Formats: sequence, structure tokens, C-alpha cells
Amino acid sequence: MKSHSDKVSRKRGNRFPIYTLRLPTVRVYIIHATELIPAVQRQWRTVSFTPIMANAGRAVLGVSQTGTDILRKDLTSDSNPVVGLLPILSRVMAPGPSLDCMVRRAAEIMTTSMDRLKRGDGAPVTIKLYEWTRHEILMATTEAVFGPKNPYQEPAVESAWRTLEPSYLSLALSPLKPLTSPRALQAREFLASSFISYLENNGPATASAFIREAHAHNVSHGFTTDDLARFEIGHSHAVIGSTAPTAWWLLWHVYSDPVVLGEVRAELEELAADSLDPLGEKTRSLDLSLLTSHASILQSALKETLRVHTISPAVRFCLEDHLLEGKYLLRKGALVIVPQPLHHSSTFAWGEKGHNHVAFRAFGGGHTLCPGRHFSAAEIVAFVAMMVLRFDVAPKKAGKWVAPTCEKTPMVASLQIPDEDVEVEVRARENGRGQWQFVSPGAGKE
Repeated sequence: MKSHSDKVSRKRGNRFPIYTLRLPTVRVYIIHATELIPAVQRQWRTVSFTPIMANAGRAVLGVSQTGTDILRKDLTSDSNPVVGLLPILSRVMAPGPSLDCMVRRAAEIMTTSMDRLKRGDGAPVTIKLYEWTRHEILMATTEAVFGPKNPYQEPAVESAWRTLEPSYLSLALSPLKPLTSPRALQAREFLASSFISYLENNGPATASAFIREAHAHNVSHGFTTDDLARFEIGHSHAVIGSTAPTAWWLLWHVYSDPVVLGEVRAELEELAADSLDPLGEKTRSLDLSLLTSHASILQSALKETLRVHTISPAVRFCLEDHLLEGKYLLRKGALVIVPQPLHHSSTFAWGEKGHNHVAFRAFGGGHTLCPGRHFSAAEIVAFVAMMVLRFDVAPKKAGKWVAPTCEKTPMVASLQIPDEDVEVEVRARENGRGQWQFVSPGAGKE
């Protein structure tokens, strides 16, 4: 989509604001002009994401027909469970005590994991960088979100997730799932049974405010325990799906560019504080809350990583006929697609340099702006900051960073996924061998 649309634009010397694709079963509108994105976002009740979510509940997660009927009821009303959940999540995931607690817990898990990369003799530890990153991010994220009864503590649950995650689209589209996607279907049902146990053991009571409030909201709409468990699979996709690949790409870009690595380290070293414990041992600490406002280079690198590697389109469904901007007729029953890569690479929108808040679509936009974006960004930046301060990382093969191909990326992926992992040597830096503490002073009780 990205390369074809871009070539068409340049070849013709102009660009059409919107395209229509007449497919056999549905009409699809492609939003090509960045200036039309706000117009689409303003019509969120009629050019809506809600029916897509409702249909995914049945097709992908296996929600019951009764539960699906509840999801599809009053699609344009605040009384709809999907529509009503978004403002709740936006509130509990906004900067504040709840977010601080999640970031603090994730940082605790990441610190413990990184301690295992440190060897007393200074020798390197060899890891497969992508596999290691996605495991560590999954564990830190799910511990922070689902709490001490987190089902992903069991390796079998993580394995089931790895089987299901790339198969979301095949489950969504196939009418014969047992024949076309038997392993993914089996993994989904295993995850559902794991989350049923989680709910029966009152897991949400000790989970994050995100899970507590979402669970209470869904219970109030009369969903069964089985359907509630399947929603937790959906929550897993929301909090894990893009976080791990983003963290990996940010690590890759920082470590593969000596200039960026040096600048990021310099600004982080300025934020680190040194102290002595009662035994006179040196302890270094970093206040993670400072990363948002005092780590501008790292934050910029994160945004650029998202701009370059985000590939998922924003898809909406027309519930009614609508005349967009008074001149483009969107027919009821059609799909509207905003192709993120096109807008992320458009020189019409960005110019040669600069940032365009409308064209930047990594977290969506408008009414459906991702409520988890603050947690995701804070967790990723904390993860990379910890690594950069404590470790040197270099490819084991020839010591040279080679940009990976991403041709095998699943169509459902939010970001590009490398076709092959890169084996690296991780060595503790001289100033990273002591005791490190990563703190978030604002993270009190929710």
C-alpha cells in the first residue's frame, strides 16, 4: 500500500484526496490527503471503529452470540459497551497515580531481568535480541497490567499467545477456522481457559486500574465469565501487540548508530544520580519520571521509530451515508481506510523536515486515540534507557549491524517484524556493573 500509493502520487505529479476501491463484496475508501483525516475522526459515531471491534469479538476472540449481540447493540450510543469503555480507559491510563504504578511495576520486572545479563567477570552474555526483547516486554507489561495473578507467568500461556498473535487476521476472515487455523484456534481456547481461571481466582481485584475498571464495566453489561475471559485476550493484544516490536526497533536504531547512542547516553547520564549505601558501595539511580521531560533525544528517537516502522492501517466502517467535507460521499456499509505508512512518509504532509501531528498515526487519532499510549511510551523508553545506561550491545556476527528485512511480517502486525533475529553480545558497562535503581517517585498507591 505504501510503496504503490507513493509511486502513483509521484508519477502523476499530484494526488487525489480520496480513492474508491470497488471490491466484489464491499466498497473501500482510501484516505490519501492528510487534511481529510480530522474530518474522518470527527464523524466517529457514523464512520466508526465500534462495529469492527464488535465483529472481532466474535470472529477472532470467540465471544458468544449473546455477547456479540450486546456488543452490536446501539453502536452509535454511549450506552454501547465498546463506546462506553473508551473514556474509562482514557481516564485510568492518563498520566497520574494509576499510570505511575504500572510503569513502576514494569520497571521492577525489567530491572530484575536485566540483572541476569550482568556477569561478575565482565564477560558478555549472548542473546537473540528480538526473542529476548519480546519476552521481557511481555512479562513486564502483563505483570503491570494483570497483577500478581498474571496468567502469563506460566510459559504455556506465553507460548499460546505466540501462536495466536500472528493469526488474528486468519481467524477474523476464515469461516472454517478448525480447518484453516487449527493451532491458532487451539491456542485461543487455551488462553480463554487460562483467563477463566484468572477471573474465578479474582485476578482483577489485584490488577491494574485498567483491568479493574474494564472488568467492572464489562460485568455491568451482563457478559458471561467466558466472554469476559475472551476480552482479556483482546486486552493482551492491545497492550503487547505493538510494544515489543517498538522496543526492539528503538534498541536497534540506538545501538546501531554510534552518534545516536552517544547522545542518548549523554542525556541519560545527566539524569542519573550517584549515592553510597550503608556499606559504602556505590549505587546509581535514575528517576524514570524525568524521561518524559528531560530525555528529548530518546523521546524523538521513539517517535521516529514509530513513524518509520508502523504499518497498520486505521480502518472504519460507515454506519450511515455521510458527505465528508461536504463533497465526498461515503456510502453506508463501506470501509474507510487511513493507510499509516503513506501518511508517515508523505512529503506533502511533512515537508522535508518537521513533525506533523495529524499525519503521525502511530497511536491512532481523534476519538479512538489509543488510551494506552502513555503507558506504552513510558515503558518502552524506560526499557531502552535501562539498557543503554547499563550495557553495551553488539552483533556477534562480524560486529556489524545489518538492517533486517521484514518481508514475512504478518498482515495483522502493527509494526514491521524482522524476518530473522540478530544474535548479540551484551556486556555490562564499567559504570553499569554496580547496583542500579530505577525509581518513579510519583508512583504511589492508586
